[in-house]
Amino acid sequence: MEEKVEFTKYAQLQMQEREINHEAVLDTLKSPGQILSGKKERKIAQKKLDRGGQKGLLRVIFEEGACAKVVITVCWTPKIEKYWR
Repeated sequence: MEEKVEFTKYAQLQMQEREINHEAVLDTLKSPGQILSGKKERKIAQKKLDRGGQKGLLRVIFEEGACAKVVITVCWTPKIEKYWR
């Protein structure tokens, strides 16, 4: 059974502004390259991807809710070395 994923309004806005699609976010949550601990008991799922010929990381900041993962925000960065542990 697929785990439920919810998106905050802020996450949806950031995805739209940063041109990050839902499928990429869901794929990163389903099979991340890494999951790191974030602030406020949040987690960061990240995955190395090629986006338009540029290599980088898709970072998905989320919380584990009782019934679903709640995506707080998402970002794309070419700074793999800075964030990959």
